[in-house]
Amino acid sequence: MALFKKLSDKEISEFRAWARSNYAPFTDINGVWHYVIQNECAKMNEEIDKCLAIKKMTNDELLTEYNRITGDNNNQDLRYLEEITYEMTKREE
Repeated sequence: MALFKKLSDKEISEFRAWARSNYAPFTDINGVWHYVIQNECAKMNEEIDKCLAIKKMTNDELLTEYNRITGDNNNQDLRYLEEITYEMTKREE
């Protein structure tokens, strides 16, 4: 017997959207919530952690990360790359 309901693709999207709309980052993730919601909440926390880490980087560290990501062509790092690019642009102003 499964602990959580098997979701359709549409339901997965809806559950993720619910998490994005209702979860306050870095608060407790309720173990009763469906694992799709729990995973999305954890993902939100990771995204914010990355953004905070970027803001603490020196210009040289930003450039190193930018070069690492663009050299790997790893699509999972695309959002991270956008944040690095934004921070680099902001510092040039």
